[in-house]
Amino acid sequence: MGSEKDTYKIEKFNGTNFSFWKMQMEDYLYHKDLYLPIVEKPKDMSDEEWVVERKPGGMTDAQWMVLDRKALGAIRLSLLKSVTFNIKGQETTTDLMKALSNLYEQPSAARKVHLIKKISKFEDVRKSELQGAPECVQRGNKWVKFNFYSI
Repeated sequence: MGSEKDTYKIEKFNGTNFSFWKMQMEDYLYHKDLYLPIVEKPKDMSDEEWVVERKPGGMTDAQWMVLDRKALGAIRLSLLKSVTFNIKGQETTTDLMKALSNLYEQPSAARKVHLIKKISKFEDVRKSELQGAPECVQRGNKWVKFNFYSI
């Protein structure tokens, strides 16, 4: 029989398949009773009302900050280093999830820009690697001509 650690293991998010990772992460946070910071604000409610409404009665601001930090930490620990780098400035669970959604949820202009940058970076590396190839071939041809035709 598996332990709880094995049962609730979430694969680290690598930048692909965001909706599946998000679903698993939400389930994990609910299981650990860390879900309150990720509950979305109803559209008909003001930000001020939501700040008061989302906190359970009797919970102090300090307790809320600890709960939010636990949820934030659980999410960060489920991200690869390359993904964490893109969201390192987010200090609340809500801000973190918004940033991840903006970057990785489909369709997203920011996601398209991110992918285009990755592709262009790959193209630049490939071009720089191939840049010396013609010169190398020319030197090889000269060597062959010198060494074989002079016999």
